[in-house]
Amino acid sequence: MTMNVFDFATIEAVCFDCFGTLLSVVEGPHAYRGLVGQAANRRAMREEVLTRFRTFEQHALATSWTPQDIARGREALDQELASITVLDAAPDILERLRGRGLKIALCSNLATEFGPAALKKLDFVFDTTVLSYEVGLVKPDAEIFRTVCLNLNCRPEHVLMVGDSQKADVQGGANAGLIALQVDRTAPPARGRISRLNELLTLL
Repeated sequence: MTMNVFDFATIEAVCFDCFGTLLSVVEGPHAYRGLVGQAANRRAMREEVLTRFRTFEQHALATSWTPQDIARGREALDQELASITVLDAAPDILERLRGRGLKIALCSNLATEFGPAALKKLDFVFDTTVLSYEVGLVKPDAEIFRTVCLNLNCRPEHVLMVGDSQKADVQGGANAGLIALQVDRTAPPARGRISRLNELLTLL
C-alpha cells in the first residue's frame, strides 16, 4: 500500500515522539516501571512520574520503598539512561528535514531524568521541545499537541506528528487536528504508517 493519501505538501513542521521513534532504551527491570507497579494507585503514580519535575528519589520517597530499594532503583535507572541508543540515524534525518525548510519539534511523555539524557544523545537543537514533565500534560491529551503548535507558530493541520504509539501519537495527534504517522518497525509501510524514519525523506 502507498502512503501518499495524505497531503504532505502543506506540512510546515514535523513533531517527533522520543523513545520508540528516535531513540531506544534497553529492555530490563525499568526503575520507574517498578516504582509505578508497587503503587496503590498505579494510574495516579504514573501521571505523577510523567507530569512532575522531580528526581527518581523524590518520587520514590512518596512510596513505601526503603532506602535500599531506592538505591537499587537508582542503579537500574542509571543503567537505563546509559543504554539509550539512536534509531535510524535519527539526527541526520532531522537535519535533512530541517534543510528542506521544515520546523522540527519533540513531544514526549517522559520522566524527568530522561529528558536531558535523550536530548544529549540526539545532539539536535529542536525548534521546540514539549516534554510531559515540563508542561504537566501527557499524550494523548490534545492540549499537549496544541502547545506544540503554539510554540511552532503553526496551525495543527500543517504539523505532522510521527510516533510509535497508535494511541498517544497517532490518535492523540489526529484528535488535535495534526496529520499523524505511526512508526512501526515490525511492519511494512502502509496507509498512515512508516517502517523507518528515512521514509519521511520521500514523503516531505
